[in-house]
Amino acid sequence: MTNPPKNVSRLADDDPIDYIKQYIDASAKSADRVRFVLLVMVTASILALVAVWNSRINGWPTSRLVVASNAQKFYGEDGQPIRGGEEEIRQKVWPKFFDEERYGRQQTPKRMAEYLRDREDAYKRAKAFVEASRFADLQHLKHHVDLLERARIERVLYITVPFFGFVMDINDLGTFAGITFIIILLLFRFSLLRELRNLRLAFMQAKTPEHLRLCYDMLAMQQVLTTPPEIEPGRPGWLPPSFGRWREVWWNTVSRGLYLIPFVVHLRIFYHDFITYRLVEPAFPGTVRGLWITGTLLVLNALLTGLCLYLGWKVDKSWRNHARWIMSHMSPRTDEADADDAAGESNSETGGGTKSGDAPEIADYGRPESGPRRVTGGSKHAYNVALVFAAIFVVSTATLLARGGGLLRPTSDATSWVVITVQILSALASISGAIHAWVKEKREAREQKLRIEKLEQELAAREKSALPAPHEKHG
Repeated sequence: MTNPPKNVSRLADDDPIDYIKQYIDASAKSADRVRFVLLVMVTASILALVAVWNSRINGWPTSRLVVASNAQKFYGEDGQPIRGGEEEIRQKVWPKFFDEERYGRQQTPKRMAEYLRDREDAYKRAKAFVEASRFADLQHLKHHVDLLERARIERVLYITVPFFGFVMDINDLGTFAGITFIIILLLFRFSLLRELRNLRLAFMQAKTPEHLRLCYDMLAMQQVLTTPPEIEPGRPGWLPPSFGRWREVWWNTVSRGLYLIPFVVHLRIFYHDFITYRLVEPAFPGTVRGLWITGTLLVLNALLTGLCLYLGWKVDKSWRNHARWIMSHMSPRTDEADADDAAGESNSETGGGTKSGDAPEIADYGRPESGPRRVTGGSKHAYNVALVFAAIFVVSTATLLARGGGLLRPTSDATSWVVITVQILSALASISGAIHAWVKEKREAREQKLRIEKLEQELAAREKSALPAPHEKHG
């Protein structure tokens, strides 16, 4: 009679550490890949942010050029600075800053006041620049302005991509940066999913609670962006017991916040393009198409970012579940526990009992569920309803922004109010639907857990009743 094949998904009794180490190494490598992709994602986000930050209207390159150009008005026709008292200089220079015709084209008193305030601010900044710079003559200042203009064109309006060397226009940043973010987020999502599954596989190889504790500790020592719960937290006595839990939540939240960097940068690029496209559209028709492409990529960016945050939350949840199980089934070693074990050993030698610290003989001990939990039909339906309202909110928001920016021609004020009403109602319905689905899923999970515990109790009672009584003799 042949022996049944050995179950390769469980540890062998003679070499548990060598067997489980293979799964631990695979899980650690998947975590390394997540960190590498995250580093690439943050680097690309910072480069895109620097590019759009320098292209602002009030950014340093543009501000330096505007102030230096206005400073030329403080020089006379002979190329020398205008000298005299404060009022004398102002009478000679102020007409160069104030345009009567442009001032008359302002339609409302508010816009007239804004124009006067803007001209006054430009005058003061240019005057301070002339006094602080001390240019020799107007020719020297013009050369400085030429250098600033060349640097702005070469470094701001045209972006040189690092490592590759090709150049793109600043107005195409939203499109190319959006495509780059989508590709990196896809890779990041796949890496996070593999990390989660490898983590579950590594924990599933533990045969006993001691092996699970060993697997947990070896994996926790290799984590960087994840802060696993401490099994035996070493905290000062004056700190509350919940300090370790709040510290874990804080640092895990900080690390998950890095996932939002591409979306925030992409949103900043879209906002910059949205508020400046009307200045560019008359000279370069078709700019609005690039704005729509950037907005579409931004929506995809938001969806992928949400998926990555969900997978990161699942990784943290897996760590918490296994840590909770270990802490509830294993107590820290103390001198009293060692003494109890020694007494238990002597009792077992005389009475045939087992030690209190022994692991269960069966391999399938009760552990937290490691595999993906199936969402029931009710909670899945609630999530789908919330997703539909979220899609309506996105569409209505995009429509409202388009109408406000002039992308669509509003036919009447009533239509705008209808869009706003739909936006508000869909946002409230999406949020309330997501909360309802989450509460329903938690309730169903709690009921499922109670059913499992009840079945485990019935199984334990059945196994206990099947054991022979101490007074019975076995022939």
